[in-house]
Amino acid sequence: MLLLDDNDRLSEEASVGETELANSLGPTALQAVDNALTKVAREEWLKVAGVVAKALDLNDGAPEESHVQLYVRRIVGLVRSGALEAQGNVLRPRFSEVRLSRPAAMPTPDTMEFAHPVDSALQREQLGVVVARLVANGFQARPAAYFSDNGFLVCTAPAPVVDPRSFPPEINVVERPVFLYVEGGCFEARITFHGGEHWIRRTTAKDELFAIALVALQSADRVPHGWSRA
Repeated sequence: MLLLDDNDRLSEEASVGETELANSLGPTALQAVDNALTKVAREEWLKVAGVVAKALDLNDGAPEESHVQLYVRRIVGLVRSGALEAQGNVLRPRFSEVRLSRPAAMPTPDTMEFAHPVDSALQREQLGVVVARLVANGFQARPAAYFSDNGFLVCTAPAPVVDPRSFPPEINVVERPVFLYVEGGCFEARITFHGGEHWIRRTTAKDELFAIALVALQSADRVPHGWSRA
């Protein structure tokens, strides 16, 4: 039997019994087979033979050779589709392993490396262009040197011009403040609320900075998805 014999190997072409079984099950039952296989699989490597045996139990499948062959071949399909990762020849289930596919790690603003930082003087000019575009879209902006001497505060409520190095006689509360500035060879956008936590996004592209700021200013969430805690 395929799951017990060390020398046994699933053929490249489906057997007559396996083909008849697949045809009799139909798409819905075959999807249930795939679901059982991915439910049994884990993030760590497991023997294909063990995954098949447990999936057969989940579906109350008969341990007949045609069922075993079908389940192993469905694993081959799941590997090809990217749902599972494999090492070894899956056609030999006692000598191969599978695991759930791991999504590629998304870079975070704190770990992202910029291969081609833009010249600082050019970035400052581009930053001014981004701020002007935001103002043209109905937002308010003013210079704000809180995090860099080239920074701006952009918000949805009036932001009166105040010297950031002094304490104004009255506190002006602005809505949805987003700070934009150039730092370390890239643009930074920062969100913070009345001295609370700080959240940052970084990029080297001015159009992306505009998009980041626009989403932050228009989002119903205090901190949109994709921002990293500073």
